[in-house]
Amino acid sequence: YGFFDIPSLMRIFFGLLVLIHYPKLVISYSPWRKAINILIIGLGLFFILSFNDLLASRLSIYALILLVPVLPMIVNLYENKRSLYPFILLSFILLNFFFVSKDLLAMKQQLGINDGKLFAEYHHIFEIKN
Repeated sequence: YGFFDIPSLMRIFFGLLVLIHYPKLVISYSPWRKAINILIIGLGLFFILSFNDLLASRLSIYALILLVPVLPMIVNLYENKRSLYPFILLSFILLNFFFVSKDLLAMKQQLGINDGKLFAEYHHIFEIKN
């Protein structure tokens, strides 16, 4: 495992992204300073505790939740730059699509569904079977 598996690379990417934009974030969104700091500490905590994958991922997930409000803040930092804003916005949309697809495919694999289809069919308890 180490630093070159998908969860570690994802945390490195987002950690660098937040650190690069940190000065502008804390100026533009000063009420969110503690949350941004907690996010950075949580990402660092993942690597400090990486000797135990389960413990590291369980503890850092609480900090990763803070990416939900911080990522739009980073996108909004580029709102005035007309040439970069569409590219940044498209990048985040593609990134979200990638991670949702990865999670759905991982869930399908963990469930043991090997039907050759790209995505698993959705079934629920209210289906009427004839």
